[in-house]
Amino acid sequence: MHGTLNHLLVGEHELWFKRFIAGSSTVKALDIELEADRTRLRERLLAGAAAWLPALNGWSDEQLGGTLHYRRINGAETTLPFAATLAHVFNHGTHHRGQITAAITMLGQPCPELDLVYMLQEEARP
Repeated sequence: MHGTLNHLLVGEHELWFKRFIAGSSTVKALDIELEADRTRLRERLLAGAAAWLPALNGWSDEQLGGTLHYRRINGAETTLPFAATLAHVFNHGTHHRGQITAAITMLGQPCPELDLVYMLQEEARP
């Protein structure tokens, strides 16, 4: 689980976030451990998630409908549809969070509700 959480930190925040903001990242591998300390890993994941909000709110419809130009880990220049690539990042995170939830459940521990609809319902409550 710790390795998967580190992978989320690397992929979502150190790789893709920087690609969307700056067009490149200094990440050289997806399986590196950026945070050995669990408390610090949690803090960085939460801070990384919060960093996406201003970017998401700031992108125009034209930008979302456009393309993303970035440099891959191997150095190759790549262009992909912006919105579809953004959907990939969040789908990837959902996949790995589901893996973690499954592992915690298999260990007999309770997990928080992760379904988006529950979050939306919670936000809609007065």
